Amino acid sequence: MMVRDASVVARRALGFLRKMPEASQCFEVCFVDTGSTDGTPDAIMRECAALGVRCEGTAISSTSRPDLYFPDVASSYEPHVVPFPTGQMLLSDWAAARNLGLDMCRGEWVMKLDADDVVLRPDNILPGIRSLSATRRDVEIVACPYEVCGAGGETLYVTMYTRFWRNKPEIRFRQKCHENVDWCRGVGGSNWLMTNHGLSFRDLRDCPSRVPYRNYKVLLHEYQNLVGAGLEPGLHLLFYLADEALEVDPGFAHELTDRIATTNDGRGFLHPIDEAWVRLIRGSSCEKRELVDEAANEYARAAACGSGRAQLRLAMLGRMFRHDNWRRNLVEAIAANEGRCWPRY
Repeated sequence: MMVRDASVVARRALGFLRKMPEASQCFEVCFVDTGSTDGTPDAIMRECAALGVRCEGTAISSTSRPDLYFPDVASSYEPHVVPFPTGQMLLSDWAAARNLGLDMCRGEWVMKLDADDVVLRPDNILPGIRSLSATRRDVEIVACPYEVCGAGGETLYVTMYTRFWRNKPEIRFRQKCHENVDWCRGVGGSNWLMTNHGLSFRDLRDCPSRVPYRNYKVLLHEYQNLVGAGLEPGLHLLFYLADEALEVDPGFAHELTDRIATTNDGRGFLHPIDEAWVRLIRGSSCEKRELVDEAANEYARAAACGSGRAQLRLAMLGRMFRHDNWRRNLVEAIAANEGRCWPRY
């Protein structure tokens, strides 16, 4: 787990262990805290102590006095502390921060759990892991159906997401933002359903101190560093930063997509769904309605075939443009794929 100011929801995320009689023998909890001020490390460790589950934590601090952030935890449990300035660098590289957590893991398998996740089918996990260990040594990484919900509990999209993998030193998180392990190591499907109750964009605007545009800040930091060093940002960075900037600074998003459009191989790298998204961002106000309709139809077709990325785009259209058909299209796409694994995007 990588957590920050999640003392309440992190305990909820660990609640599935209470439903598993073998939890104390088969599970350990390893977490990385990136600067909580609400006692999150203490809450996690107390929850694990109540469950009889081994727990180990690392606290990352951006200051030279990490004890100021973690006084109770430091005195009670003595977690590992990564102080300033190393801690300050890790706070802008989530893959590196998560890899600290992987370094603490001792088990044969690793399960990635975010603080706002809920495991819906915990009874399937241990039988599935044991079956893979016994019969499928070729499978190193396992994806599970992953349902992302808005603040009101509504389904925004469903996709397949890597959440389980063998504990091997060569399997590590990559990318400073949108961090994930390597998909190309023999991913298998599973029926271990998880759901994520992340905050909606409206909640982020109303509560700027809570997870304020995390991805946008990390990507913007990387972009500014490259530009400041006289280097050209890569196309993937430009696209994902534009994607995040759309909710924060639409003018900046338009500027970034202009750079993508004028780059020689700009169209070559983009997924067709992403190309439609760039066209939508760059479109003029008089074209917007037509482009929204065009994009919604394209996303609906892809979502009906199981594209998690298309489902996400449909959800974003609904939030941003109050598109009339987005919810109906999304519901129909999910219903069409009921009982089937959703492919990765």
